[in-house]
Amino acid sequence: MIDPQTALLRAIADPGANPFVIFADQRGVGNTVLPFEIDPVGAPVEKIDERSIEPEPLRAPQGPKTTFASKPVEVPLARDTLAPRFPCRVENVPATCLLDTGASGLAMSLDLADRLHKTPIGEIELEGLGVLGSGVVRASSLHLGGLDVGDALYAILPDAAPFKADVVLGADIIGRCVVRLDLRERTIAFEPLGTEPRGTLLPLRFNGYTPTVPISLGDLPAEMAIDTGNESSIDLPIALYRAHPKLFVSRGVRGVAGVGGRGTQTVGQIPRVGIGSFTLQNVEIGATDVGYPTVPRLGAAFLSRFVVEFDYANARMGLATR
Repeated sequence: MIDPQTALLRAIADPGANPFVIFADQRGVGNTVLPFEIDPVGAPVEKIDERSIEPEPLRAPQGPKTTFASKPVEVPLARDTLAPRFPCRVENVPATCLLDTGASGLAMSLDLADRLHKTPIGEIELEGLGVLGSGVVRASSLHLGGLDVGDALYAILPDAAPFKADVVLGADIIGRCVVRLDLRERTIAFEPLGTEPRGTLLPLRFNGYTPTVPISLGDLPAEMAIDTGNESSIDLPIALYRAHPKLFVSRGVRGVAGVGGRGTQTVGQIPRVGIGSFTLQNVEIGATDVGYPTVPRLGAAFLSRFVVEFDYANARMGLATR
């Protein structure tokens, strides 16, 4: 909501024009005008004593501080699951990590937050198979073998059972390094930005914080989200499958679970899939029926056919066959 006389932001409102954040006490700061009083309706008013303009030009947020081992360290992945889970330490407490390219940021289980005696310092809305309100906590360190992460914020996962992990690593950490993932040999390595991927390079695009890559499902072109937290091979929205029922023949149904919900997945095989210069035959595929909109996804079972290297900083992915 903009004041028509001053062109200043006065409030943020819902579609019914009911304000839920009100901005007041507008003062000149440098060559702009900023609010010194912020009123989240129904919560305590925030009053600011002093504001100043950073002289440096605007730049993308850098995320948590990261430091790397002098030589790449291959960390073994758990062998009782296809998803990339591996040991880590949060503030020196042993835990299990999941690399999830479908996640935007760091998250920890409610159980780990309790073990670390963490008190929420904010609120957040999580989206997955559904929408879920949760809290935010801060941890001072995260050790991932060859990568150490400094002070960072973590969303709380009230139900981490679908992840079978204490910590979820998302885009804010993946974007700070080059990740080399070998799901068949069960290893993961974190290397500094600037490390050159060794596989065939494919360009990535980003839907929000989730990387996507072009792929052909038979003769149907599609843009697929890469989701290492999804143990499926190819996971389609049920609406896409209903629009193209000849993509594959159903061989059964199974249950699936994720953030904020559970659903069912119709499964089968697709005769031919193309990605980059690679063509794959008889690939497992499924279509998930959930209440929340989703996008086509490439999961861990598909990626296990390759050694995969994620280089978010250069918007590319390396694929290598054995």
